[in-house]
Amino acid sequence: MTAGDPRAKELSGTVRLAVRNMSKTFDETLALRNVDLDLLGGEIHALCGQNGSGKSTIIKILAAYHHPDHGATLTIDGQEVGLPLTPGQPEKLGVRVVHQDLGLALDLTVLDNLFVDGYPRNRLGLVRWSAARRDAREVLRAFDLDVDLDVRVENLNPAQRAVLAIARAMKDRAGDDAATRVLILDEPTAHLPMSDVKRMMQAVHAARSRGVAIVIVTHRLEEVLEYADRVTILRDGALIETRMAEGLDHDSLIELLLGRALGNQYPVVKQSRGRSLLELRGYSCGAAENVDMVVHEGEIVGVTGLIGAGFEDLPYGIFGATESAGELLLKDAPLAVRRPSDAVSAGLALVPSERIGQAGVASASLTENLTLPNLHGRRQGPFIDGRRERAFANEVLVRYDVRPAGPAGRPLSVLSGGNQQKLLMAKWLEMAPLVLLLHEPTQGVDVGSRRQLFDLIVDHAERGSGVLLASADGADLAALCHRVLVFRNGAVAAELHGADLTEDRIAEACLRDSVVAAEPGDLTHA
Repeated sequence: MTAGDPRAKELSGTVRLAVRNMSKTFDETLALRNVDLDLLGGEIHALCGQNGSGKSTIIKILAAYHHPDHGATLTIDGQEVGLPLTPGQPEKLGVRVVHQDLGLALDLTVLDNLFVDGYPRNRLGLVRWSAARRDAREVLRAFDLDVDLDVRVENLNPAQRAVLAIARAMKDRAGDDAATRVLILDEPTAHLPMSDVKRMMQAVHAARSRGVAIVIVTHRLEEVLEYADRVTILRDGALIETRMAEGLDHDSLIELLLGRALGNQYPVVKQSRGRSLLELRGYSCGAAENVDMVVHEGEIVGVTGLIGAGFEDLPYGIFGATESAGELLLKDAPLAVRRPSDAVSAGLALVPSERIGQAGVASASLTENLTLPNLHGRRQGPFIDGRRERAFANEVLVRYDVRPAGPAGRPLSVLSGGNQQKLLMAKWLEMAPLVLLLHEPTQGVDVGSRRQLFDLIVDHAERGSGVLLASADGADLAALCHRVLVFRNGAVAAELHGADLTEDRIAEACLRDSVVAAEPGDLTHA
């Protein structure tokens, strides 16, 4: 924040929403402890904390998903509202939430998702289709989202889905009682490149100027520092501090989040490389076309580009989750992967970007999620040895520091995003895969858990395995990878390594209209 930043003055907006003495207990775990929070009209308020700190619990109480413990109070625009809230009540009170999982119906169209609260109708009760489509186009245009209204959301890429969810939350509702008073964005930018974050924030600032209280939950600390007026820090379910964002920098914010200095954000990556493990020849899948590349033993290879450039399709094609063409070789021998089970049998593992749905099963227990890929080693005759399975799961939860501590019979859904990711990473690492395929492994993960995940990735490579890391995070790629391939329009446009492997060079390669790699790591205009 600069001295001339309009956020530098003290805020004096009306308290749009206030909570007092908010606590929440799950079984014997106290997830939230006596939290007081005020949200002011016309402010952007960052709610910060490590995974498991209580941020999502507060949001889910305000969204009527959880019931708070007895004694909590809620006031909206000076009027006390009885707790717990009931489904649909937050919308009527003007509290709009975009959750981390976006809350979209993947099998419905873009238009259906935009009007999930109800289509406009005439006096006869008939849907005004022309008006609905006109309004939908205007909403999407405001977010620069150029998609077919009739396409199913499952066919959109992650960035498009995130923008759609935010556009739906900002869409005007009929009736003054439904006017937006509070807009809560729970990790809305986790799927977005920085260019789209800036476009999204333009709309957020427009809502802020109309007196809406904006709450942003994000693990991207640069967003907190750039956009927030005030910051509330939560740690282990308790409110630590609420303060103006002015005067904070990256290091001081991390120290508030952790209660200590972080030290190095990334582990030291050794420069060692063995023989070829995984090779792609003329390989195509999704938007990626005719790709030639090699991942060696002990090597972390990054693939990146702008969203839709094709890099994000590679892990899924290699794993047999999507259609592909071309040659795959494992240890110089041809490898046929027609389905994920073929990949697992060959020693490949995939950790997708979507934790719930693709990587894990929310309603299944932690034990079931951990042992799902490999039940053979936990059988006793034709039956699963439940005691052995639970013992294994409890050991893994401790070894990978999955928090909060508790029984392995809990469903995956009760864990925070960072702890879900540690468990899902553990699921595959325990199988010691030859090649680990990752897509945005630290998406929506707090700064402390990120370092733990980085350590796991680097340690796995140092054991002689290969890692293919698909990510749009240039800083992570520059710190963790031995080489990075930059994709444009489905093809490898540049390869960076050594002194050229920096965040700035990665961004430059992604944004150039036409780049080629004259030599590995040397960028020139075509």
